[in-house]
Amino acid sequence: MIQPADLQLHGPFPGHDLPGEEAEALLWVLWPDKERRREPGLFQTKWWDYRTLSPAHATYLFHDILVVETRRIIREHIDPTPPTVGVNGVLRDWHPIKAGDVFDPPAATSRIAYWKRKVHGLIRARQAADADGIPYELFIRTALRHFYFGGGTYVMQREDQAGKRTLMPEPNLLYGEECLAQIREAWLEQVQMRVHGARHPRYLAANDDGHPDHQAHRDWLASQIAHRAVQDRVTARLVREGWLTVRQAVRMVRDPQLLARTLRASP
Repeated sequence: MIQPADLQLHGPFPGHDLPGEEAEALLWVLWPDKERRREPGLFQTKWWDYRTLSPAHATYLFHDILVVETRRIIREHIDPTPPTVGVNGVLRDWHPIKAGDVFDPPAATSRIAYWKRKVHGLIRARQAADADGIPYELFIRTALRHFYFGGGTYVMQREDQAGKRTLMPEPNLLYGEECLAQIREAWLEQVQMRVHGARHPRYLAANDDGHPDHQAHRDWLASQIAHRAVQDRVTARLVREGWLTVRQAVRMVRDPQLLARTLRASP
């Protein structure tokens, strides 16, 4: 089960209540060897708000965002039909991988290989986001826009074995070279527009327990502040919100006196 602070930040999502030992077991059951060995290093690069999540819980969260964003695009632009409840009481809706727990194998043994391929693609897509330190929401939204409205729209013209249109790109497409280029460009644009930092309370200055992630997060904020023409307002905001102390902030700006005046003028 994820920590209370993580639950408050991300909200409940399918799999959030999976016990820690079961989340660890999934690494040995479903993760390919190469991907399993990659996970420890990703804790040093993934976006700040996910670093307290186990790889399995992070993948559950990534999948939940993928489901929500896929359904939103389909209903807004392709098929507005709302979800329905079947005669067996099961909710019928769009599922990029499968209904129910994404890590539970399908009942039909003939579908297991197909399901496992999609799950491995999901894991690798989440790892691609972690390797670049990109928030999952931006990663997924940009990737889906690429396939539904951008240069990757050829996916929408494909048909499956039953002759139906392919309305949902498979997870392995999300970390293709062209798609990743679009995602990285979108993330760079976001960082250039405003300073981005963690939302997780562990990174508040008052909660600094000496973990290297705290200094790394401050370095990340400082690198963004350094590239801004106007530094005092955004830095003052970070101080007011508790992400930086005044002492830390004054070392990050070109004009500490201007920052001091801005802080005094702040409500």
